[in-house]
Amino acid sequence: MVIGIHLALEDVVARFSHVIFIDESGNGAKTRDINRYWISAAVALSIDEIGFVDEQIGSILKTNFRQNIKEIKGADIPHGLNPGRSTTDVAKSVADLIKLSNALCWIVGSHQGVNPPPDLASKNPMVKEITRQLLLERINDFLHTSSPDNSSFIIIWDISDQQELQDFSRSVAAFNDLHRMVPRSNKMVPAVLGGISHDWSGLQIADVIANYALHSICIDDGMPGGRTNKAHDFRVYLKPLLERDARNRLVGWKRW
Repeated sequence: MVIGIHLALEDVVARFSHVIFIDESGNGAKTRDINRYWISAAVALSIDEIGFVDEQIGSILKTNFRQNIKEIKGADIPHGLNPGRSTTDVAKSVADLIKLSNALCWIVGSHQGVNPPPDLASKNPMVKEITRQLLLERINDFLHTSSPDNSSFIIIWDISDQQELQDFSRSVAAFNDLHRMVPRSNKMVPAVLGGISHDWSGLQIADVIANYALHSICIDDGMPGGRTNKAHDFRVYLKPLLERDARNRLVGWKRW
């Protein structure tokens, strides 16, 4: 049954030029530790690159992770790694793959209790609503200003949590760009597909960069629960690869 779902999704996304894989990390809880944060990460890949990325993710998994680990997830790092492999080994491998596949990456992070952006429709938005709004604004800006005229992007979100998938799909359908005050680009499909992370390597990349970013923000704020090695690896290997605009400004990273 899972194979049938996977093939059906492949048939759908083949009609588009790019897929935006979105994964999130954190809890947005009312605590003073790593659980207070929420990270939303997006990785956009050309349809033509997905087969190559699938192969490379398989290689990274085999080289770095124990045999019982069937997909790359940030939460399994470092406990699921082979002896002698480190968080840095994974970060370097994922960074190399991002460069080789010409992936586009955006990350937004925030925490519980933060004041929302002005004009956000929801009066008392949860932290996940804030990060999703800001993430979609950055993607929308790219689609309006930098993407090819004939391109079309569809979003695949990790289906592991059905309720969150429905919430995120509503966020996309109702999205208004409050930063540029422009409509949602017609290059972005106003719906979200649910994908199984085991089947979609792009979701695994998004999971890793979201997890490392979570630890980076936690360490930067001096909160307990963060891993200094992941924070270091994010700053050195992953953050420099996030999207930049035509003036070389880092627009793929937003802390709110």
